[in-house]
Order: sequence, then C-alpha cells, then structure tokens
Amino acid sequence: MNGSMFLLLPMQSAEHLLHQLNLTGHEGLLFEELQLSALAEVGNILSGSYVTAISELASLQITLSVPSIAVDMAGAILDIGLAFSGDIADQAILINTQIWQGQMNIDGHFFLLPHPQSMVKLFSALGWDNDV
Repeated sequence: MNGSMFLLLPMQSAEHLLHQLNLTGHEGLLFEELQLSALAEVGNILSGSYVTAISELASLQITLSVPSIAVDMAGAILDIGLAFSGDIADQAILINTQIWQGQMNIDGHFFLLPHPQSMVKLFSALGWDNDV
C-alpha cells in the first residue's frame, strides 16, 4: 500500500504523555529535543500498531517509512500532508484513539491517506467492493 499517515495529538494530550514519561517542562510550542524524540517514538509505536492491525485484518503487506514529528496547529500539519497526497488521494481513514491511565486521558487522531489504488485494494480485501 502507498499513501501517507498522520497521528495528531492535541497539545494537552502531548503534555499528559510527556508527564507520564517524566519529561515535563517546555514553553508554548517549544519542546526540548528529548521530548520531541519521545513523542516521535510513541507516534511510531502507535502508528506501527495501527498499520499492523490493518495489515493483518486485510491480509495486505503494509510497510512504514521513517516517521517525522511536527508541532503546529492540526490544520497546518494536515495541509502539508494533503499537499503531498491531495493530487492522488481524496479519501482518508480516520481512527480516533484514547489512551487511559487511571483518570488521565490522552486523545489522538490517526489519519491514513492511502493512494486511490491502495484504497481500492484495502476495501476489496476487507470485503467491501463498492466504488471507493
């Protein structure tokens, strides 16, 4: 499968996650290198888990490229991704996710923007053969 993938975390969720990892302390949108690295690795693990689940469910081979991290408004981050795939992808798969530890909740949004041919292949493998 070809396409793009994003895991978006609201600032508050990113801060909660860093707190749980004992990596607190930053000003505004300025995170330290270790904090960014930790957020990138958590994103990599979560994305890998989602892609593995989709891959096993659909019996398709899906590989991931090296992830990157960006701290900005969600619209700005998605605009960049859509600019790279918008001319070839006009549909997305969205998975809302929550991680709970006690009373602490970390919200996230996983976006998968498959190439149209990949979307057809994925939906066909899942038993949904309607036009995508």
